[in-house]
Amino acid sequence: MTWRSHVNFGLINTIELAEKNMSIGVYRNSIMSNLVIKIDTNGGEDALAEFISTKSTDGTKVTRERLDVGDVRVEALSSGEVLVIERKTWADLQSSLRDGRYKEQKARQMRSISDADGKLRVVYAVEGARVYDWKPGSAGNARGGVTPKHVDAAIAMTSVRDGIPVLRSSNTEHTADMILYLAKKLSTGDLSGAGHAVMASASGYAGFVKSSKKRANMDNGTTWQTMLSTITGVSAKKAKCVVDAYGTPMELFSAMNSEADTDGREKLLADIKCGDKRLGKALSKRIYNTLSGTDAN
Repeated sequence: MTWRSHVNFGLINTIELAEKNMSIGVYRNSIMSNLVIKIDTNGGEDALAEFISTKSTDGTKVTRERLDVGDVRVEALSSGEVLVIERKTWADLQSSLRDGRYKEQKARQMRSISDADGKLRVVYAVEGARVYDWKPGSAGNARGGVTPKHVDAAIAMTSVRDGIPVLRSSNTEHTADMILYLAKKLSTGDLSGAGHAVMASASGYAGFVKSSKKRANMDNGTTWQTMLSTITGVSAKKAKCVVDAYGTPMELFSAMNSEADTDGREKLLADIKCGDKRLGKALSKRIYNTLSGTDAN
């Protein structure tokens, strides 16, 4: 009797493919389970947290907690690398430039980068379309005349000078998709070492700026300089020039009070040299208006 062996090669191929896909799935899950995504407890992040939690199906741990820096913090547990995302709508960014929050937040971000020895990167995610109709003095304008040009300038300097990427997204769900994509790249090591590229910039920017975890390093002169640098249009360099001329707030207030009239007080700082330029009348007036509580408009 002759025995014939009937082998179902299609079944074998199917089994091999299934095993291959299973191993790939295990690999992917092991990569993503290396991640923790922490989202700030601010109510404004609720929708983002919902999108990320729903879309994250590969074992990534998603939590809500109060964050010192940024709105989202992605941590790769095996490498110790961290990605911080600062999320803003166009209106948020414009308002934060007006009230000084932008500089304060940037300072804490740059300090974190400087302290992290290349293990931390910061990314801005700006949601929504660019707004064209904000103009100084326009009816109902609550943002103090910060125009789209100012916002564009802040985005450009953040990207080019500070080395912090600024990503644009159409809405909150789009932002969630970008965050999950970057999280995957962080987990696979594709962002490894990238943090070193901005460390020098971060050290320079944050050298004088207040950090909530470095308060002991703040002397009176540095605190005064930091206060001035929160005023719109006053860079770290310009703040230092004012501090060099008037070492304390009391010195400046005394000099302003010695002027005969408001016009003299507004122009007091105009002739202070800062590099090869003067501070100028407009900035001098803005500093006076801010310190005196006078309506700049």
